[in-house]
Amino acid sequence: MEVYFPRAGQDPAPVLCGLIERAQSSCDVAIYSLTHPDIVKALVQAHKRGVKVRVITDREQAQGNVQKHAVNTLLLAGVPVKVNTHPGLMHLKMTVIDGKVATTGSYNYTKAASEKNDEMFVVVKDPGFVKSCQAEFDRMWADTRDFHSLKAEK
Repeated sequence: MEVYFPRAGQDPAPVLCGLIERAQSSCDVAIYSLTHPDIVKALVQAHKRGVKVRVITDREQAQGNVQKHAVNTLLLAGVPVKVNTHPGLMHLKMTVIDGKVATTGSYNYTKAASEKNDEMFVVVKDPGFVKSCQAEFDRMWADTRDFHSLKAEK
């Protein structure tokens, strides 16, 4: 397990981007706030390399201008994105890479979280933990009542 604290000078963005860049088969992201341009770029590049990239984010966050742009960038590149339709927040901060590595913590994928906020980002390789994270992502992805797919704005 690896733990990163941005305000202690341990920016998680390069770590997460590195994990995404090394993904070989899949990259599943459930993230409340996604605006960090380096992370968006890494996800698009992974998709272009043939990695199966799927993103779930929060519907309210996805309506903000910066996140709307980030989500549309993913959609235009062909990355499928879903948002919650249930009344609560999609508040997870989780990525699962190749079913072998999972990340979690309080860290949203934003520049503010990388540069200003007190946050924690954890990389976990424990097979049981990763399997649980993958199962929850897959459950949400398959749930057509509480989550729906977004379409790109051209």
